Amino acid sequence: MKLSITALTLVCQMLALLAIVPLSAADQITKQRNIAYLGTDRQEKLDLYLPPGHPSPAGPAPAVLIIHGGGWVGGDKGAAREQNIGETLAQAGYVCASINYVLGTDAPEATFVDKLATVWPRNLHDCKTAVRYLRSRAGELGIDPARIGVIGGSAGGHLAAMVGFTDDDDVSDPRELYSGHSSRVQAVVPMYGAHDLLDLATARKLDDQETAMALCRAASPVTYLTPDDPPTLILHGTNDKLVPVRQSELLATACRRNGSEFRLEIVDGGPHSFHLQPKQRDLRPLVLEFFARHLGASSKIPPRELRRERFTVDGRPAFVIWPTVENSTPIPWVLYAPTLGEGLPGPAEVWMFRQFLAAGIAVAGIDVGESFGNPSGRSTYDALHERLVEKHEFAQRACLLARSRGGLMLYNWAIDHPEKVRCIAGIYPVCNLTSYPGLARASGAYGFSAAELQAKLKAHNPVERLEPLAAAKIPIFHIHGDTDRVVPLDENSELLAGRYRGLGGSVDLSVAAGQGHNMWRGFFECQPLVDFIIQHAVATAESHHDNAP
Repeated sequence: MKLSITALTLVCQMLALLAIVPLSAADQITKQRNIAYLGTDRQEKLDLYLPPGHPSPAGPAPAVLIIHGGGWVGGDKGAAREQNIGETLAQAGYVCASINYVLGTDAPEATFVDKLATVWPRNLHDCKTAVRYLRSRAGELGIDPARIGVIGGSAGGHLAAMVGFTDDDDVSDPRELYSGHSSRVQAVVPMYGAHDLLDLATARKLDDQETAMALCRAASPVTYLTPDDPPTLILHGTNDKLVPVRQSELLATACRRNGSEFRLEIVDGGPHSFHLQPKQRDLRPLVLEFFARHLGASSKIPPRELRRERFTVDGRPAFVIWPTVENSTPIPWVLYAPTLGEGLPGPAEVWMFRQFLAAGIAVAGIDVGESFGNPSGRSTYDALHERLVEKHEFAQRACLLARSRGGLMLYNWAIDHPEKVRCIAGIYPVCNLTSYPGLARASGAYGFSAAELQAKLKAHNPVERLEPLAAAKIPIFHIHGDTDRVVPLDENSELLAGRYRGLGGSVDLSVAAGQGHNMWRGFFECQPLVDFIIQHAVATAESHHDNAP
């Protein structure tokens, strides 16, 4: 049976939650202690956490490297935090390697720069060597060398980010054991690490020495970010007294500007050091879902142009895909719908999105479920718009791009807020509730009976409430097939176009001859539609009044 993307996502989440439930002794993980991964001349060793029943008949497992904290001068691979992480991930099917690495020396009154200077970059060399070791032993360890992640807390969070963002050429290792293998990883989870050491040194008034600042720059993860870096889940607590949460926020900002895929998760009240089960919040489902997405058997790193920033708004999953070119603020953007689970937007939209991003236009969306344009879904779009304008410096007026039932979602929101809309484009968009999904099916989303919804269509059916858009002179462009049986042309785009023109509005309708409600390439590679959006999005960026109160 072939599962839908949404169903598959739910299954992954259920499996992640099941991994949290204590299992019987027969299903326990296996631990192998003190494996020499740096050669026989080194005292630093590695501990393995193997999943129950490993190796699995299903094939090689993904692996995760665990890097302990301790300010670069202390800590241990077997500490409580590292055991919690290793046991949690191993129970979920990951082969975990928790490592000790070379430590620096501490001294009274030593600053963090002083401590780092005693060991940098040898500590990073050891961490990257551990990744190469795992790949060199992939067969005997039963792991997939193409699916390796890294996680660490505090100094380990800093080193995990460095492993994720640096190439071997960035920090040349004179020993370079297992040199025939790459130290690249496919997913990164830095927990409350220091990521912009220049900023940290400035805050602590340590920025008066050129040598120290050169070290801080060389050892800062933000220095090495490139668009092809792996997806990153950044975790930090608001009550961190040692490494301010600003450090993770700076990493998030750098990822955002760079176009890397990331998610910043702030743990309200979280202290400096916590494992995956702090008292403030159980982080296991979040971390397991992240690794499942990016280290799963079918996971693929998306094209660099389509790296997402993930977050939640009103409890709903949302994303921003950032432009691949520098752009001034306010940032022009496209609001896309629908975005249901991990399946949408999907491969069909890549061609369009690449053109938007290359023109300096961001793409955003939020999963409002099967709302059919109801008030609850519109309210969620309100919250997303507020966040993007206030926190991400997006333009006040968005270009809307609606595909299929996304038409109900975006048209109803646009009619409520024409002052927030620059233009509307649609790919066989639903514009008429009575056509699709029909009042009987849509009524549940609105909390009415079908008869009650029929009586309230002037408040909820896009084709019956177009006046605010026409009055605001919002331009519209649709492409729609003339054999569409799911969302018929005459009951949707043609009906809307006729009524909108009758109200004095501007609408272009491109009819695709012989095409139905399908994935025909011409729908998604329609240059006039893309040009229409880019033209109006650029006008958004050039407007001096766009973000005026």
